[in-house]
This record gives sequence, C-alpha cells and structure tokens, in this order.
Amino acid sequence: MSTKAERVVNAFIKAADAQNLDAMIALCHEDVIYENDPVGGGKGHDFVRKFLGSLMSADRVEWEVLRQTASETCVMNERVDRFWNNGDPTPSEIPLMGVFDVDKNGLITRWVDYWDANKYAAQKKAADERASKL
Repeated sequence: MSTKAERVVNAFIKAADAQNLDAMIALCHEDVIYENDPVGGGKGHDFVRKFLGSLMSADRVEWEVLRQTASETCVMNERVDRFWNNGDPTPSEIPLMGVFDVDKNGLITRWVDYWDANKYAAQKKAADERASKL
C-alpha cells in the first residue's frame, strides 16, 4: 500500500511525463527547496519553475522510476530521466537518485536529485552532433 507522500511524488512524476509544469508546481510547497546536485539549487516556486522550464520544453519527457521506497513523509527513488530534443529520436538519459520530503498537507517541501554531470555532458555532446546532421 502506498503512502500519501508516495502518491504525491507519483503524481509529480506523472506531471513531468506530461510536461505539465503548472501541475508540478502545484504539488510543491511555496517555499520548496530544490537541490540539483551537482548543478546547484534554490528555493520557491519561481526558482523551480525557471529551472524546470527548460527541461519541460523538450520535445518529449519521460521519467522512469526503477525503484522506489517511501515513508509517511519521504520518498526515495532511482530514476532514469529521458529528454528528447531537436527532433532527435535518441533521448538524453540521466540516471539519478531522487529524494522528496512531503509535508502533512501533501506538498513537496524538499526535493534533491543526485546524478553524474559528466555522463550527461557526454550524452549531450553526442546528441548535439546527431542534431547537426539532421
């Protein structure tokens, strides 16, 4: 049986897949803390909207949850986030670990993603090279 926190995070990921930034923001506390390690982080709806805006503008987005565990207030998941850009049929893939804290009102108060920037940079370079040939 899933916890309330897990249902909130699952809805957040479903909104990401639908590229529905407004739905994602609605699931976050107004003072949400977002940490994207190794890029950095910030606080609040405006920061999250600005940061995620460029990601959600991809041609297609898919966040695949490989494993997930949850308590009443915390959800941890291993994901592969995929982004298709510039008509390229091959997505950039980011294997990562996400941690979400959810308050009693069902809002995400803290969200941290840990991922390997070097691996992503290599994929982005290859995607840019493919895009230049389209």
